[in-house]
Amino acid sequence: MITSRKKAYLAGKLALDKKVKDLTILDMRKVCNFCSYFVVLTVKSTPQSQAVKDAIVEGFGKQGIDYRINGNNSDWVLIDSYDVVVHIFDENARDFYSLERLWQNASQLKLPASIKNGPKKVRRKSR
Repeated sequence: MITSRKKAYLAGKLALDKKVKDLTILDMRKVCNFCSYFVVLTVKSTPQSQAVKDAIVEGFGKQGIDYRINGNNSDWVLIDSYDVVVHIFDENARDFYSLERLWQNASQLKLPASIKNGPKKVRRKSR
């Protein structure tokens, strides 16, 4: 079984693979009782939002993670996997709802370098 923290990191990695902006993972364990982590991110367009949602859903499915989706094709898509809640915002909705300000007592997790930077690319030697 995957831990809550690893699930949050998985969602973050899958989202970053789709070039999201301003990814934040909030540790909610000390400030609420309905989940352990929020993954909050910004997309530039509805197609990008759909691609991010699809990537996370596919990744969660491969790990056997249960989830619910709310807000398909809107300015705020929510993927609720019970202990981890992923918030996919467009820029205006992210500014308006300002979850980091609302939950300012939640600490932010530092992303591991392997997630932030992605896999290392291997250079091919030219002949």
